[in-house]
Amino acid sequence: MSGTSRLKNTRIFSGDSVDITLRRWYSLGIICPAKELWYFPFDRNYCIFRLAGSLHNSWRSLGFDGLFSYAIEVEPTYFLGDLGMSRINNMSVNVDGRGTIEVTFYLDRQFGSTFMQYLLPNILLSYVVYSSLTYYLKDFGTAVTVNITCLLAMTGFFSMVFQHLPQSSNVKIIELMQIKSISCSALIIFLQTLVSVNSLSQVDVYEGKRKAWAMGKGLTKLTKSTSRLNLILRLIPAFGITIDIVYIVFGFYHEMEPTISSQ
Repeated sequence: MSGTSRLKNTRIFSGDSVDITLRRWYSLGIICPAKELWYFPFDRNYCIFRLAGSLHNSWRSLGFDGLFSYAIEVEPTYFLGDLGMSRINNMSVNVDGRGTIEVTFYLDRQFGSTFMQYLLPNILLSYVVYSSLTYYLKDFGTAVTVNITCLLAMTGFFSMVFQHLPQSSNVKIIELMQIKSISCSALIIFLQTLVSVNSLSQVDVYEGKRKAWAMGKGLTKLTKSTSRLNLILRLIPAFGITIDIVYIVFGFYHEMEPTISSQ
């Protein structure tokens, strides 16, 4: 029988300095918990993961310590579709002496996407309710029908959005904006009803269907009450629109802020 044979594959390079490039590609799926969900959609989160490798030690064991250099390249573009409405604001990659790779991603929400999908429909519906202030005195029946329909649609949309938002025990900013739109619309419906009732009472007084004492003091009280209600009705849309403008301007400013520096 023939003895044991050992084959050695040797490649000889000319020169005293040779660049050898070894590439390895790995695909990883990482789940990172969000830490500032109460600030949604202005929350900024970071994700850190570490890969323990033996790159440096393996070369040292072969006696080539100090004769090589290595670089780690991370390409997040392959899984950008899994980020949902977030985007990678910044990224850092560090390798320690033991070959452990530490990768840090800084994630920002894309305000435009969250605003269009989660908030814009309710804002538009609330503006339909605001517009009823121009005609509700002439046609209260149509105004209250339109407003209640919008209110029901806003409530249903909020319920759907609440189920699709990231789960958290804290109330998020975007939920407060939804509640603001619903509350303002409900308050307008209520006040318009009171104004309509007071207007009918004033008509009764003018037509003499009440007692004589109501012609003086009673009519004055109804008129003052109606004036106050009308003033409040004018202030509610102003308040709601102001909050919406501030929210939208801050949101787009937040999205266009310069990239944060890596830590």
